[in-house]
Amino acid sequence: MRSMRSLVLSFALLVLGVATARADSGMIYLGAGVTRDKLSNFILSVNPQNTRGYPDISATSWNVFLGFRPISPFALEVDYIGQVGTTASFGSNFNARSEAKAVAGYAVGFLPLGLPVDLYAKAGVNSWKLNAAGNVAAGESETGTGFAWGLGAQAHFGRVGARIEYEQLNMGMTNGLQVLSLAVTLNFL
Repeated sequence: MRSMRSLVLSFALLVLGVATARADSGMIYLGAGVTRDKLSNFILSVNPQNTRGYPDISATSWNVFLGFRPISPFALEVDYIGQVGTTASFGSNFNARSEAKAVAGYAVGFLPLGLPVDLYAKAGVNSWKLNAAGNVAAGESETGTGFAWGLGAQAHFGRVGARIEYEQLNMGMTNGLQVLSLAVTLNFL
């Protein structure tokens, strides 16, 4: 019985070792990038009878992400999209500011192409915060959670890689945050 357990344990460790070796250059990766973010129909509701529209966001920001890729075709990833915002003037007496930020958790599926390039899709959930203020209205904010998804391609050269990615994060009373990013990744063992 004991030798059977040893055999099963040895087999499991061998499979895990092969899977780890196939997970490209490491099981854990860290990345950072520059993003182009768009969010429109930005409306916050203090109460159902009193909703205010704020300026649409179209701005450059940044993101960081951390991933765990135990096997080559699958990873778990956490992504933080830095605060992005815009200010607009409406006439000479009114200015308004819109801001958004989010954290998302994803399950990622990779399609290795046999080159140092992978295509991938990801789906998960995001936690978001919207802030808005104007010079005639007190600051308002809303938080919530929503569905998030993304598509991308990455090239990897040993432990270093580069990504181009599109993400869509559902956020409250908006059309959702659309994020296009270019990022650099570093894989660890």
